[in-house]
Amino acid sequence: MRGRFQAALVAILGIPVVSHAAVALVFLRLGSSRGVTVLLAAIAPTVILLTGSAIAPNAADGLFGTSFATKLVMLVYLATFPALVFAALVLRWSRSWNHALAAIIGSTLLAVLVIYWLVPAAVTEITNAWRAAIEQVIAAWESGGVPPELQSGEVGVAELRATLDLLTNRNTLGAMALACLTSAIPGLLMARWWQAMLYNPGGFQQEFHGLRMGLPMALACMAATFYCYWAGNDYLIWSALFITPPCLVGLGLMHWLFKARGLGGHWLVVFYAVLIFVAPVRTLLALLAILDSFLNLRGRFTPKS
Repeated sequence: MRGRFQAALVAILGIPVVSHAAVALVFLRLGSSRGVTVLLAAIAPTVILLTGSAIAPNAADGLFGTSFATKLVMLVYLATFPALVFAALVLRWSRSWNHALAAIIGSTLLAVLVIYWLVPAAVTEITNAWRAAIEQVIAAWESGGVPPELQSGEVGVAELRATLDLLTNRNTLGAMALACLTSAIPGLLMARWWQAMLYNPGGFQQEFHGLRMGLPMALACMAATFYCYWAGNDYLIWSALFITPPCLVGLGLMHWLFKARGLGGHWLVVFYAVLIFVAPVRTLLALLAILDSFLNLRGRFTPKS
């Protein structure tokens, strides 16, 4: 890291994950007193654009395309920073990824709730815009305006109407929280990787391979996920929020296992391909991480000599 000025230049680009990682790196290495200037540089352009879209929404539509989509991206981008910064500071102070993941979940939930408290109309606008877009597709479908090749697909009017049932403000907030989490966690991982490359080569791999959830956090994630499934459609997207940290821990466990068994990198490529295209594998990965919290699976495997 050459300095805060270089980090601010990267942060001000507004590229999700990369800009988040630049901010997190400064907080990880230098702390809050020096990191706040880089944070302000990162959020200033987005705050100006978001304020401008509120003052002159028609101008914002012309400059950035669909207003609700632009607002959603900007709100998620901004909401990621509090969770990211807090988690980076927790990781700096505690040197525990378990504590950092707990911090990132809690602060993500708080960030989206604050957004809803400050600008509830924006969340409602996003929800209504999504519903209007799907209703237009349904109307076109029923009037015969959808091309025949699309009508023969797996998605039909019934599926689209079922999607409408999911489009509530609660699920919009859940989608925003999930987007924040899936930006903050890679941003923090990238920042820690950069920090290790600069000051502790090989340290990031050791940390990632050693990721393990504490038993209280594992039970909390499992209980929250089950509750979201039980609570019905309004909380369905929220379940993905609570299953993400166990999935990350499961990835660390699988990386450790592949290395311990002496498997080549091509097996990791196959594993990630299966993970992307076979959805149940992600659930199994999360369950593996929770099981590891009870049984300490690493202690039960013998590394291949």
